[in-house]
Amino acid sequence: MLCWRATEEVPILGELRTGLPQYPCDTQLRCTDVRATGLALLVLVMACQPAASGSSRDTSHSTASAPAASPSPATPAAIPSAAATPLIRVSTARGNFDGAGGDEAASVSGNDQLGWTISFVLHEGHELDGRLEGFFSGCHSAQGGLYLPHILGVGDFTAGGRDEVLVQVWHGASTGDAAIFGVDRGSITAATVVDGANVCQRVFPFNGSVTHGNGLACTSVAGAPGLQVLQATDNPPTDYDTYEWYRANYQWRGLDLHLVTLEHAVLRTGDPRLQAAWEVHCPGLPTNLL
Repeated sequence: MLCWRATEEVPILGELRTGLPQYPCDTQLRCTDVRATGLALLVLVMACQPAASGSSRDTSHSTASAPAASPSPATPAAIPSAAATPLIRVSTARGNFDGAGGDEAASVSGNDQLGWTISFVLHEGHELDGRLEGFFSGCHSAQGGLYLPHILGVGDFTAGGRDEVLVQVWHGASTGDAAIFGVDRGSITAATVVDGANVCQRVFPFNGSVTHGNGLACTSVAGAPGLQVLQATDNPPTDYDTYEWYRANYQWRGLDLHLVTLEHAVLRTGDPRLQAAWEVHCPGLPTNLL
């Protein structure tokens, strides 16, 4: 299983005070490293010249051959360094991605040099793939770029009868950024906010620290399948007891997210609504993903 440690933290998103969060949901997962290896074969061919031997009854006329020249030492061929071969990271998950009931595969693979690819292999062997970077251009951009993206889990997050994958696309010291991908009308599609203050959003943070938190919840919103995006930030005077709390309530339509309501409150530690701002509650996912 791949392990890495992040070194920086997502900044507090102050713009939530006037709008939606800019970056504000079980099958076995398997992560493997694939490293190409090289084999250097060194063949040394040395020609040996045997010394000529002469024999004569008259030893005064015998001739002695000169000693054969020693072959020059060959320079060994360089063995390719393993560090020179890019490391390919692969994470996989299995689920019912096209809704036809098959056991299908999803994967994220690549590295920073070659780029990253997301792929689905459906039950009839039909394969879909796309460059992960291509889903985060323009207004969809990931706040820290892509950093060791990998699949976190799989489940029917939209309650639409087919599975989606949650892909971590960035990781800071205490917060991660994730995106939801699925197969919609034969194409790989990223869940996208299509209206509200954060139209175009595709990246949702999760977890946090004592000063801020981000959460996701796949739940019913106004009687329809929905996604709640939560954020909490410590309220001055920074006593870690009072927090500004926000919850954006979206409904799913396919993989589009439509804003229904935006809630705001000042909550104190111990309020059950506050804890959810540090957790993920969606089918097939652990509550704490980091």
